[in-house]
Amino acid sequence: LLLGEPGVGKSAFSKAVCVAVGIEYGEIPMAGISETFSISGLDLGWSTGRPGSVMEIVSGAGHANPIILLDEIDKCGTGGSGGNPYAPLHILLERHSAATFQDVAFRMPANMSWVNWIATANDALAIPVSLLTRFRQIEVLSPTREQMRKVVQSIYASRRATVSNGDLFPSDLDPAVVERLTLLAPRQVGLVLEDAMGNAARNQDARAEQLIITPDDIFLPEIPGRRSIGFFKT
Repeated sequence: LLLGEPGVGKSAFSKAVCVAVGIEYGEIPMAGISETFSISGLDLGWSTGRPGSVMEIVSGAGHANPIILLDEIDKCGTGGSGGNPYAPLHILLERHSAATFQDVAFRMPANMSWVNWIATANDALAIPVSLLTRFRQIEVLSPTREQMRKVVQSIYASRRATVSNGDLFPSDLDPAVVERLTLLAPRQVGLVLEDAMGNAARNQDARAEQLIITPDDIFLPEIPGRRSIGFFKT
């Protein structure tokens, strides 16, 4: 279980690990899930009956030990009529009980004991203690300023490789731009960089052989705080 502040890169790191080790993986976004059948399936007698996410990921991987990422496990709902989504995880995260896990859609034992699990969360207190004790907890600290310089360049390289005109941008960011971006969380860096690349394309000659992001293209998000209302400011 990776615990840390929002936007520090827990999910991105988890996915990068999966790619690096070359094991198939699937992601279950836990935020907003408020019923058990999302995890453990729904009886095929219902018109909407289908296997749960875990069974779908394992069958799609073609082997018994994929990595399953439970993203934002602290944010799922527990008050719905469809049961508590944490309930099947109590079974799946214990090797002995996972060995005979039954997806409701199939109603026959399936050995899920070889599945590798990674979960991310911001608030450990929002997770039931009975589930929390099934994880090895790792605290993910916010990057230092020096680490953020490398993070910024890495995120920039990723964005440069995915945007349509990415080849027009140089391989490295201007140091002054990097310094401005180090003030942000990693998640924010990606969003701000996407806007900055668009700003650079608009502000420079469309026929230019290379587009350069300058500090003027960077617009940092407002720091959350008290806002005024109506015509009055305080």
